[in-house]
This record gives sequence, structure tokens and C-alpha cells, in this order.
Amino acid sequence: MARYANKKRWPDEVFQVGDLVLVSARNITLPWNITHKFNHQYYGPYKVSKHINLVTYELELPDVAQFHNAFHVSLLKRFKPDTKYG
Repeated sequence: MARYANKKRWPDEVFQVGDLVLVSARNITLPWNITHKFNHQYYGPYKVSKHINLVTYELELPDVAQFHNAFHVSLLKRFKPDTKYG
């Protein structure tokens, strides 16, 4: 029962200013002629520039990004650099 109850709880992921995070592509709209099944699930890494409130973070996005730079914590994932291939 705890497994089902925990699905509705907010993630307790806490990011600090300067951390690198990935942004979920779930709410990012792309042009209609792009096949969505071949797109990435996450974009980034981007640096956290500001902690706005309990569940919102502001990111440093490139200038060509045409969407808002504040994201809910559930749309963010900590960036873990892959040292296996680098």
C-alpha cells in the first residue's frame, strides 16, 4: 500500500544553485512535422540559477530557447556525467 501512496507524493529532490540538471521533454512542444518517438526524453544539462520556492527552480537556458526558464521539480532530473565513455 505504501508504494501506491508514495506515487502521489512530491519528489524530495533538492537542487542547489550551480547544480547541473536535465529538463524533461514532456511539456516542451516541438514543430508538428517532427516525429515525437525519436526525440530525447530529457534535454540539457542546464545550470540551476535560482531556487524560486519549494518546488520551482530557474535554469540558465540558451538564448535560442523559446520557453520559460522556470520549471517544477518533477520535470527536473540530476545530471550524472558518464565517465565510462569520456
